[in-house]
Amino acid sequence: METDFFTMNSPMTISIILYDSNSNIVKIFESNKKIYDYSYFTSYTLASNIITEPGNYELVLRGYDCVNSDSHTLYLTVSISSDTNKPVITLLGDNPVTVYQGSTYNDAGATAYDAEDGDI
Repeated sequence: METDFFTMNSPMTISIILYDSNSNIVKIFESNKKIYDYSYFTSYTLASNIITEPGNYELVLRGYDCVNSDSHTLYLTVSISSDTNKPVITLLGDNPVTVYQGSTYNDAGATAYDAEDGDI
């Protein structure tokens, strides 16, 4: 039977590890943490100094069902871009804009362009 995280029984043991493209461990978020309740929820923050190089990283979540000895592994690819160019934002209309009290203001808008993503 194919198992997944939704059909596994508790208690379940999980490990969450981030690897670089050479399968080196970058960060261990959880290592064999026993979960007794499906309401368990947490979030993990990856500090900006952990990943220092652009590239593809793999976030691996492994779960082990302690009751039925089933296991499941989920692989997520994390891509870090080398794009360091800031988008260019251009205001339309007058700059600065004078609006008199009691009058109606109509925003002239703006445009934004990014070298990697184009018109945003």
